[in-house]
Amino acid sequence: MVNKNISANFEISLPQKIILTGLGLLVSLVLLELGLRLGGFTLCSFQEYRNLLSIREHGEYRIMCIGESTTAGQYPRFLEKALDGQGIGIKFSVIDKGIGATDTSFILGQLENNIERYRPDLVVAMIGINDGNAHMPDGFSSDSKTFFKSLKIYRLAKLLILHMQSKIREIKAAGQGNKISAISPKNEQLNAPVFVRSAPNNSFKIVDVKEEERRDDNFYNNLGKQLTAKRDISSARQAFEKAIALNSYNVDAYFRLASLSDPDKCHSIMREIFEKYRDLIINSKIHGEQNGDLGHLCRVLVGKGMYSEAEELCKEMLAKNLMCKDAYIILARSYLEQNQYTEAEDYYKRIIELDNRESQAFDGLAVVYHETGKNDLSEEYLRKANELRPCYLSMAAILNYKKIKEILDKNKIKLVCVQYPMRNVEPLKSIFEGEENIVFVDNEKIFKEAVDKLTYKYFFR
Repeated sequence: MVNKNISANFEISLPQKIILTGLGLLVSLVLLELGLRLGGFTLCSFQEYRNLLSIREHGEYRIMCIGESTTAGQYPRFLEKALDGQGIGIKFSVIDKGIGATDTSFILGQLENNIERYRPDLVVAMIGINDGNAHMPDGFSSDSKTFFKSLKIYRLAKLLILHMQSKIREIKAAGQGNKISAISPKNEQLNAPVFVRSAPNNSFKIVDVKEEERRDDNFYNNLGKQLTAKRDISSARQAFEKAIALNSYNVDAYFRLASLSDPDKCHSIMREIFEKYRDLIINSKIHGEQNGDLGHLCRVLVGKGMYSEAEELCKEMLAKNLMCKDAYIILARSYLEQNQYTEAEDYYKRIIELDNRESQAFDGLAVVYHETGKNDLSEEYLRKANELRPCYLSMAAILNYKKIKEILDKNKIKLVCVQYPMRNVEPLKSIFEGEENIVFVDNEKIFKEAVDKLTYKYFFR
C-alpha cells in the first residue's frame, strides 16, 4: 500500500512530460552544438596540418583567381611572382580565370568545372561590378546574421540538404559523357546538355537544342562565352560568328569576336559594327533594346582605344536626343583617357546637372582634379562619390557570391574576397557576416595612398 501511494504521488502529468521532453531535447542540442564546435576546431587544426604537409610533399599551392576584366591578365601574374619571391620554400601556382565583360552568373556557372579541372587550394574573387544597377537594400544581412542561423546545427542541416541536392544532380548527370549545359540568354542554367565534344577533331557539336534556340543569337553568344572560358577559341569564334549571322547588330558578339582576334582584325570587326550603328542613328532607326546596345558599343569602343568612333556616335546620339546621360558619361571617359581634362570636366559637370546622384561623374571629377593638381577638390569629389555608392553589388551578385561560398565550402576551399581598388570593403563584409573560412582584402586605403604618391593613370587605364 505504501509503495502504491508513493507511486501515485510521483505520477507525471502530460504538461510535465512535454516540458521534460523539451528540456531533454534542448540539452541534447546544446551538447551537439558544443560537440560540433569542438570537433570543428579539432578538424580545422588537423586540416591545416595536412595542408602544410601536402604542400611540402607536392611543392605547390594552387590559387585560382576569378573575376572580370579587372582580373583577366591583370593582378594574378603579379600575385604569383610576389608569392614566389617570398622564399618560404613553397611553389605557388596562380591560375587566372578572369573573363572580360562577364558577370557573376557566368562566373558561378563555370566554378565547379574550374574546381574539378584545377583543384585549387584557395580561390580569390573580385567580382560583381558588371551585374547591373540594382543595389543591395539598406539593412541587408547574410543568412547567418541571426543567432539561430549562426548555429553549427543549422549549418549541419543546411549542408546535409546541399549534399543531397548535389547527389541528385550527380545521379541525373550520370552517363551524360563529356556534355555541357548551356546558359540561356537570361543567364539561367538550362537543364539539358546542349553540346558535346566529338571525334575526330575534338570540336563541339550542338545537340538537343530547341528549334527556337537555334535561331536565337543570344543562345550562340552565351555558347561562345562558355567556349571562351574553356579556352576552345576556335569553337568560340564559330559561335560568335553564328550569333552575328543571326543578328548583325549583336554588339556583345562583335566585341567578344574582336577580343579573340589579332589587333588588325579586331579593329576591322569593331569598325564594322560601329558603321552599322552610325547608320541606324543617322536614319533614326534606333529602337528598343538597341538603345542599350548602343551605349555598350560606345563603351567598348573607348575600351579598345577607338576614341574618335565612340565620340562620333555619342555626339550623334545627343543630336537625336538619345541617351543623353550615358552619352555624356562615355564622352567624359573618352576625353579623360586622352588626358583632355578640360573637356572631361565639362562633360562630367553636365552629367551632374542631369543627375546629381550619379557617382561616376563625381568619381571622374575626382580623377580630373587629382591629375591637374587640385587635390582638395579631388578629395571633396571622391568623398561625394563614396557617399553616393555605399553599396555597389546587385542582388544577383550578392546571391551568386553566397552560392560561390557554398560551393567552395563543400569542396573545403578557402575563399578570399577582394574589394575593388579605392572602394570600401564593409558592404562586401556585410554579405558574409558571421561566416567562417573567408578572408577579406581591403583595397581602399592602400590604393588611395598609392595614387597620391604617383598618379591615377599610373594604376588605372
